[in-house]
Amino acid sequence: MPRRRIRQARVNGPYVHGQRYRVYLFDGTGRQRVATFESAAEAEDFAEAARLTAPPSGAPTIEDALEAYEGFMRRTKENKPSSVQATMARLRGFIPRREREVARFPTASEMLERYEARTEKVSTDTHRNELAETRTFFNFCVKRRYRRDNPTAEIEGQGKRSKGKAQLKIDEARKMYRELLPKVSDDDAALATVMLLTMGLRQSEVTRRVVRDVDDDGHVLWIPDAKTEAGKRHLEIPEVLHTALLRRSLGRAESELLFPGKQGRPHRKEWLNRNVKRLCRDLGLPEVTAHGLRGTCSTIARAAGQTAHAVAAQLGHADPRVTREHYEAPGTEQRSMMRSALRVIEGGSSAAPKGATLAERTLVTESDPGNVTNDGRA
Repeated sequence: MPRRRIRQARVNGPYVHGQRYRVYLFDGTGRQRVATFESAAEAEDFAEAARLTAPPSGAPTIEDALEAYEGFMRRTKENKPSSVQATMARLRGFIPRREREVARFPTASEMLERYEARTEKVSTDTHRNELAETRTFFNFCVKRRYRRDNPTAEIEGQGKRSKGKAQLKIDEARKMYRELLPKVSDDDAALATVMLLTMGLRQSEVTRRVVRDVDDDGHVLWIPDAKTEAGKRHLEIPEVLHTALLRRSLGRAESELLFPGKQGRPHRKEWLNRNVKRLCRDLGLPEVTAHGLRGTCSTIARAAGQTAHAVAAQLGHADPRVTREHYEAPGTEQRSMMRSALRVIEGGSSAAPKGATLAERTLVTESDPGNVTNDGRA
């Protein structure tokens, strides 16, 4: 419902077609019909409720608080515009009756009722994410002294979140790598997919890269913008991808995209996901998402002996727990521990093998592209 200062709520009707009654709200700038009822009694009840819940002149509404929160995310937190837009859309869809005074509404019982209704309509991850974002918003309202309490503070999220996306197994990852590697020079989708698989990048970290981000004669890829500080990083590019990335850089302006979409604009978010699934089908592999390939890279790197902190840094995570809980397949850490112990028992060093990059330790080795690690094991 649009933002307004309600000065009057009035019932008009009945109208000839269906004998219906309309309720109009007046905010001093005009009128807007908000509901239609079959009986005058229903219309009057609705209008009276609108009068009772209307904030006094000058009192901030829920919509006012949402606008302040949007400004806070954009200017203070410097979140990406797309991220801010998505958050605000979820909040406005989740919080009811936004024209009311934020100091008094919504109540805890209203938010509980709203949340329980959402659990019947959307997935567990969706309604729990909406609850988490709404809780953060009302914490902001409390800090700004718009209201005294957080109406979502006592609501417990229902259901169990699904952790991580489906990943490729090691042999499947090897097959994808071997089949796509000869195509990376001329096929943008193939190159982007191999970058996901070997470097653990996010979708946007591939599709939004520009010529200037390929540095040091094709050896380094910069990720200068991210939603967190940990996401701003530079990564070593696997040797086998140097030529393909340099070819996309030669003779082009530094600000041009490496993987341009229509009219030189960034591809839509689903472009990479759609191509990853298509390539999986073409290769006879289980369909996974672009995010699933990021998880595949994480799982193989950890199983190959990389530390949790090293893999988290590669993926752009500030906390290794995020990597373990959402990106590693079950049992990955145990396999890594077993292999480290066996290396020491056999007389080797207690430290992880040195002298190999993350990409070389997982899927890419200059001498044998099929090896997952230097000794050929997973």
